[in-house]
Amino acid sequence: MNKENTNKFRAAQALHQTLPKLDRLMRQTERRVGATGGQLSALAAISEFGRDRLHLLAKHEGVSRPTMSRLVNALEARGLIEKQTDEVDRRAPRLSITQVGRSVLVESCDERTRILMALMENLTNEECATLNECLRKLGPHSKN
Repeated sequence: MNKENTNKFRAAQALHQTLPKLDRLMRQTERRVGATGGQLSALAAISEFGRDRLHLLAKHEGVSRPTMSRLVNALEARGLIEKQTDEVDRRAPRLSITQVGRSVLVESCDERTRILMALMENLTNEECATLNECLRKLGPHSKN
C-alpha cells in the first residue's frame, strides 16, 4: 500500500471509529428534543424548501413516499408542521413548518453544534479549518 492509500485507510478507520460516538451523541439530542433523526431531517427539509410536496421531500431525503408520509404525519401530530390544501392541485397538500417546529429545529441544531464544538475543543484553529474542508468534500453536496 502506498503512502496516499495508507493515509486514506487510516483516515477511514478513524472516521469509522468516531461515527458511533457521534451517532450516540446525536441520538441523545434527538431524545431531548423529542424527535427522531429522520423527523428532524424532514423538518429541516420542509423549513429549507418552504411549502414542499410530500413526494419531493421523499426524493430529497432518499426515502420512500410511505416512509415520508409517516414522518410527516408524526410531525403534524406534534404540531411541528401544518398541511394546507393546494388550490391548484387539491390531491397533494403543501407542507409548512410551524413556529413550534422552528423552535425544535433551532434547539436541535444549536445543541448538536455545542456538542460537536466541545468535541473539537482540543483542536487548533488550523486543524478545525482542515477538518471543515475535508468534511465539506465528503458532505452531501460533494461530487462523489
